[in-house]
Amino acid sequence: MARCSAADNATLVAALAKVLRHDYGCHTAILYGSRARGDWEPDSDLDVLGFRDTDAPIRLPTDWQGLYVDGWIDATAARPNASWVRLKGGRVLFQRERFGEQVLAQVEELVAEQTVALSTDERLHRQQWARRMLRRAARDDAEGHYRLHWLLFSLLEDYFAVRGLYYPGPKAAFAFLRQGAPKHFHGFDRAMAMRGSLTEVADLVSLIYDPSTGIEQS
Repeated sequence: MARCSAADNATLVAALAKVLRHDYGCHTAILYGSRARGDWEPDSDLDVLGFRDTDAPIRLPTDWQGLYVDGWIDATAARPNASWVRLKGGRVLFQRERFGEQVLAQVEELVAEQTVALSTDERLHRQQWARRMLRRAARDDAEGHYRLHWLLFSLLEDYFAVRGLYYPGPKAAFAFLRQGAPKHFHGFDRAMAMRGSLTEVADLVSLIYDPSTGIEQS
């Protein structure tokens, strides 16, 4: 599939902003995710949060111009909550006064509160859990296969948590690792490959919960 140009993306985003403003009565809208960061693909979702003067939040229709819209509209009076961290790196499409900028400032505060390195006890607890899951994953049955996938899903988030880093979601997380910690990136790649072995997953578990491995790995 051909790469979506910046102009194509801008046209889509502008059209979505118009819908939010005129059809839904939003006074503010924030685009986030890959289309805000600039690393989108032609079929990437359109992630958006709108605000309007109403009490009831609503989900947006998911299909729009052949793309998936992952968005909702919240009330002006909505209070910051944990789900807002996904807005990190977002950009304001339009706003009333400085409402959108204020929301993004609150998002940064939420991220700072949540981005705290795990205590030694919590790190050891997660490490022990991962090792137990790995042993159970060795069973060649449906439960073992399920536990392997569960473990792999958890390891990426734990990599960031152990190091006191904000977890930005899988796409941005792997881009971060590919650029800043290639050895760690390849550890994930090997363990998560369809042909990956439990030995490679065990190596990944050791890598993740050993803080001495740090981030910068050439």
